[in-house]
Amino acid sequence: MGVENLREISLQRSRKDEARRAFVSGWIATAESVCRESVAGKPYDVGARLLLLRIVASRWLAELAVTQLDLAANDAGGDFKTVMRLSKTLRRLERHGDSLRWARIATDYRPHDAEVHAWLGICLCDAKEFDEAADCLRSALAIESHNASVYNWLGFALSGAGFNDQSISAFQDAVRIEPNSVEYLSNLVEALVCGSAFESALVEADKILELEPHSVVGHRLRSLVLVSLGRGEEAEAEARKTIELDPTSSSNYATLGDILLARGKAADAVLECERSLELEPRQGSAYFTAIRAGRPRAKTLAQLDLLTHLREDETMPDSERSLLAYALGKTYEELGRFGDSIREYEIANLLAYKTKFGRRPCDMDANLQTYNSIKGRYSRDLIAESGRVGLEVRTPIFIVGMIRSGTTLLEQIISSHPDVAASGEQRFWPVNRLKPFDSEGELDGDMLRLLGNEYCAELSKVSQGKPYVVDKMPTNFQQIGLLRLAFPNASIIHIQRNPVDTCLSIYTTQNRVRMPWAHHLPNISTNYLRYLDLMEHWRDVLPVNSFLEVQYERLVGDLEGSVRPVLEFCGLDWSTACLHPEKNDRVVSTPSVWQVRQPIYKTSVRRSENFRPWLGGLSKLAEANEQYVQLLDSPYQTDATA
Repeated sequence: MGVENLREISLQRSRKDEARRAFVSGWIATAESVCRESVAGKPYDVGARLLLLRIVASRWLAELAVTQLDLAANDAGGDFKTVMRLSKTLRRLERHGDSLRWARIATDYRPHDAEVHAWLGICLCDAKEFDEAADCLRSALAIESHNASVYNWLGFALSGAGFNDQSISAFQDAVRIEPNSVEYLSNLVEALVCGSAFESALVEADKILELEPHSVVGHRLRSLVLVSLGRGEEAEAEARKTIELDPTSSSNYATLGDILLARGKAADAVLECERSLELEPRQGSAYFTAIRAGRPRAKTLAQLDLLTHLREDETMPDSERSLLAYALGKTYEELGRFGDSIREYEIANLLAYKTKFGRRPCDMDANLQTYNSIKGRYSRDLIAESGRVGLEVRTPIFIVGMIRSGTTLLEQIISSHPDVAASGEQRFWPVNRLKPFDSEGELDGDMLRLLGNEYCAELSKVSQGKPYVVDKMPTNFQQIGLLRLAFPNASIIHIQRNPVDTCLSIYTTQNRVRMPWAHHLPNISTNYLRYLDLMEHWRDVLPVNSFLEVQYERLVGDLEGSVRPVLEFCGLDWSTACLHPEKNDRVVSTPSVWQVRQPIYKTSVRRSENFRPWLGGLSKLAEANEQYVQLLDSPYQTDATA
């Protein structure tokens, strides 16, 4: 039997299994649609035809029930049970608007019934009305607080509304009540990964495999957590285990492709994505990974119409459609069709924001308060009085800067040095930024040193015995004062890039981190100006030589001339390995995964010129851009900046 025949059989089994799962889960319309696709692909598959017969019969009975229930419910004598049965039957038929309408009517019958509020919350989740859904589910829990299923649905609602931290708490409550539920544990792991709480996510993923050692979902989630922790070899092994357990699942191949790309195996990543797409063409993940990995242009061009059709398909999840739009944006950009490219990036951002934050508007006032509170807390007096209370160690090397400014490239360069390990983007200081201060805002030196020791212990887990470890959390530019106090001898490097290029890159990149401002050009420019203002604050209040400033354009234009002062600033001897960062085989799970695997290139410099007619939303950056251009034209500075 040939390979193509095996793939065809695998595809048919996958579609049939998908239809069966949808049917068992109660989604009759989805089950029928998928099963009809399976039968169309293999008309003589008796099993698929029998399944379709069962599904059609079930749909016919459900529609008949709806007719009778609708008559009864609209009758003056209609009762609560009839209304609830009608709402639930309509939901099975995926008539979500009608189901929601009757769920609302049910609350009129029993306004103090926990089950009714919970059901309304579920129907609102189907309708993507996540804020109202969360309110209904909370009302249900106020009446009956020990219901794991309701907490689980609350987690979904809060995640859909953009409150990921609160969704984690809801999923944790579900697991607390039913600790042996693989479903609830899986949802908790996904929420923790979304919140970058990878160590906690690994603990929960391990619990899934303790309960079900052959759980495909458990192994897949564990692989995603491990790659985020930089444990690429283990992550790949887990992903291959999922394929071994279920070779008909398209998502298993897509996950493996994503992990292989993070490990620098681009060609292998494309192959796995192709396998995923053979099993399920209606997705965004595998297309997105394949295009990032450098999929042959001919294949991508041949499928532009298909990708556009899928991106326009509103029956697909917004998260998948967003990935397709990012992939289309990149493809059109490479073709020089910049108007089409920016249109796709705009669609990608609209869908990404909706996926991450629901309908909650971006609060730029809160964004401003964050910056102002940092400047207010770290005064010149605080720095002068507490400058030596921290730990006298040099282990950490902090790379900071606006996202998409070159932090990953600089990390790749420095961690190529034989005395330096890379720890990726550590969340330790953003999470613990307020702990060193008491209720009056006074610095607690003992707590600061305690946190410093905890942080060093975390770095030791990835140091591989090397004396220095790079932490390249970009947003630590907000914590420079805290880092200086905690480690007065540590190296802090601030990398800058052309402001408009940086902001365009933020807009055109699928960032996994949840940043509300990052999906709208005017908000991106506003946040960028506030970042520049904060950096001026650090230059003003910190002692001279507190941090070194590096320009991305100079780094890629004169690699050796830029790297030598960086290594000197860090107390490192010269190493030619730093001139070949593309040979550094560590795991890279940031959006720059493809770029840092290439020899140093300059094509990202002045990239924004191609999009000038469409960048009116970044007009506030004109002065900052001019100042930066003047900086690049000035003599090269190798001294650390005050």
